[in-house]
Amino acid sequence: MNKILGIGLPRTGTASLAEALNKMRHPAKHYCILHDNTYETHPEDVVAYVDNGFYINYEILLRQYPDALFILTTRNLDDWTKSISQFQPRNDIPDVESYEKAVRELFQRAGKENQLLVLNIFEDSRSVHKLSEFIGVKSDYATFPHISRN
Repeated sequence: MNKILGIGLPRTGTASLAEALNKMRHPAKHYCILHDNTYETHPEDVVAYVDNGFYINYEILLRQYPDALFILTTRNLDDWTKSISQFQPRNDIPDVESYEKAVRELFQRAGKENQLLVLNIFEDSRSVHKLSEFIGVKSDYATFPHISRN
């Protein structure tokens, strides 16, 4: 089973992605730079890591895990800006559109577009289907779980 790395920014549905992966029997661990104070080590039985702080090192992760599947959760810029503004400002977080563009370009340059899934779980009603196809499992769920961590 390929390692799965969720590389979406905070407030793009990363907790929901981790929940969906768990429901699809792909043990997932979620870490949020806005909520979590301690970083847990990654146990071997976990297949998927969804860490909205991976925006800092996603390029290194692509080299470190050349066979991994990467999932970039994204969101409408206006909705994302409104949601992220509820938290302590962090100057190191790129805006959601610039980040998506940079990630897509990296995977294209590396010839690894087939290892990247870009999901907007807020607007795409086929998100569950796309995710299950991407990771190669059948899903019994019709809708994406929505985990809100305010």
